[in-house]
Amino acid sequence: MALAPSRSRLGTFEHLRDRSLLVRLQLIEQIAAQPRPTAGERLVADLWVGGMDEARIEAAGRSPLQPTLDAINALEDNADLFGWLTDATLRARNPLFEFTVQPDQADPSRHTAYLAQRGLGLPDSAWYTDPAHAQTVVAYHTHIGRMLALSGVPHDQADERAASVLALEQELAAASVPFHELAVDDSVFHNLVNADQAASVTPHMPWTAFFAAHGQPTPARFSLGMPGFFRCVDGLLQTVPLQTWKDYLQFHALDRAAPALSNAYADAHAAFHDRVLKGRTGEVPRWARVLDLIERSAGEALGPGYVALVHPPETAASARALIQTVRAALDRRLAGSSFMGDEARAHAHLKASRMRIEIGQPSTWQSWEGVSSTRTDFAASLAAADAHVHRRNVQQLQTPVQSGTWRMPPQTVDAYHDMLQNRIVLPAALLQPPLFDPEADPALNYAGLGVILGHEMAHAFDAMGSRIDADGVQRDWLPSEDRARFDALAARLVEQFDAYTIGGHRIDGALTLDENLADLGGLGIALDALRQATANMPDPEIDGMKRKERFFANFAFTWRSVTTAERLALELATNTHVPGRVRADGAPSNLPAFAQAFNCTEGQPMARRAADRIAFP
Repeated sequence: MALAPSRSRLGTFEHLRDRSLLVRLQLIEQIAAQPRPTAGERLVADLWVGGMDEARIEAAGRSPLQPTLDAINALEDNADLFGWLTDATLRARNPLFEFTVQPDQADPSRHTAYLAQRGLGLPDSAWYTDPAHAQTVVAYHTHIGRMLALSGVPHDQADERAASVLALEQELAAASVPFHELAVDDSVFHNLVNADQAASVTPHMPWTAFFAAHGQPTPARFSLGMPGFFRCVDGLLQTVPLQTWKDYLQFHALDRAAPALSNAYADAHAAFHDRVLKGRTGEVPRWARVLDLIERSAGEALGPGYVALVHPPETAASARALIQTVRAALDRRLAGSSFMGDEARAHAHLKASRMRIEIGQPSTWQSWEGVSSTRTDFAASLAAADAHVHRRNVQQLQTPVQSGTWRMPPQTVDAYHDMLQNRIVLPAALLQPPLFDPEADPALNYAGLGVILGHEMAHAFDAMGSRIDADGVQRDWLPSEDRARFDALAARLVEQFDAYTIGGHRIDGALTLDENLADLGGLGIALDALRQATANMPDPEIDGMKRKERFFANFAFTWRSVTTAERLALELATNTHVPGRVRADGAPSNLPAFAQAFNCTEGQPMARRAADRIAFP
């Protein structure tokens, strides 16, 4: 495979995303012509028509953002800053910290308000001081200056003021929890406090006024995640010069809005975010960029139409049959788990039995009533959609947790395991060839959807999942002896993956541990399910391969990809999954069935010695 200039990566999942993108293009053009659309259809039609009106967007320049820039310029003293951040949060435009309402990790039946760190323009806080990323920091400095100049800062001042913004972010980065900790420990987001306790950490951040602005009473307890970060922010809001804060806020406001503005702003944004960070050398077609922006702000509004086009009832029925065999295989694997004793195994079976697997589409669609969109201001319509989503999220604060909605729309080529609700979500876009086809050879379906489902199931028992029980409550349900055996198994897998290199970079086996455990578990579970599903079926050669060979071959084909050097470096630093080539090799090398299928000799790279093999769960 060769990369087109407009791409930074290409592989099986990119091909599936292209297919989803083309379906959405067809769908949204039809929706835009409807005389009586639903509220969601009207929103996406307004966004589509507005986003494709390039002449109007070019003529507008930065004027859609000018009220925001003017409001920042009008700040009179540092005491005004928190009020502006509160207003920006209401508009889903706060660059400094995040406010969301999610199930409480200690009691997933109820919602909790979560405040968490944000504030940085580089992908990870560690990049600001890591010598390996020094050139990227220099490029980021240049990018800040370019965006400040585009916001109206005199050119002869832009570089110096950009340096001050970068220095501010470096202080924020020093107080931030780095990605390698955030990615492996959800508990860093969960730090329940009352108003007095929050005030002791952030005496200059009036949270009572913050919640009141959202139409909410101050909760008796809410989560002030990463308290060290918020303590730092509280101090910086008082000590950093107001002009530096204004420049920081203007830069981030423009950088976020730039893809929806005229080409001067969109191109400046792409020069750093696409070219420097990802190595993309060509321009993505406008229609694809507009659809991507719509997907981020109002993707679920396209969901019902997308499902109707690509997910017929027979596909759902066939997928459910596969799911049942994979469920049974999981139970068999748990019965023979090497690290669990009787007590842990009983709880693991309970957790597996309660696991909900939802496919195709959510049972409940979100409402889009009341969004003030227009076909004449693309940026403003995106902002209105984002504010609506934020407002809808915050309104859940006083309500019980409902499990009918999803975190991603059905046209997303991905899956996820919702630990707190003990459920797995498989969107419609994932149930497509080559991952799943009701008419396909079972070996291909189990190597595709079967492995993905098995992967998500295995997450229930990995380092993070083994600390969340069958009810979604955070607690370590492994007895100490079992925990010691699990830790020993995990350490061996970390060592295995630490030995892989790609593109001159070493794999971080600790950062990617849970995903590697899930890959290993998913492959084993799916292979067991395939054996059970085809136990009484003949096994003819197809394309010169028997069933087990086809299974492993299709698993490897799934992870074929080509990536720019820049995108690879970014993924290695900020992704808990190893690159595709390593995924294709890592888990199969631990399975004796792979060596048997391809006549590998024990001790060869893809046939580990018996003492070195790892089985999970």
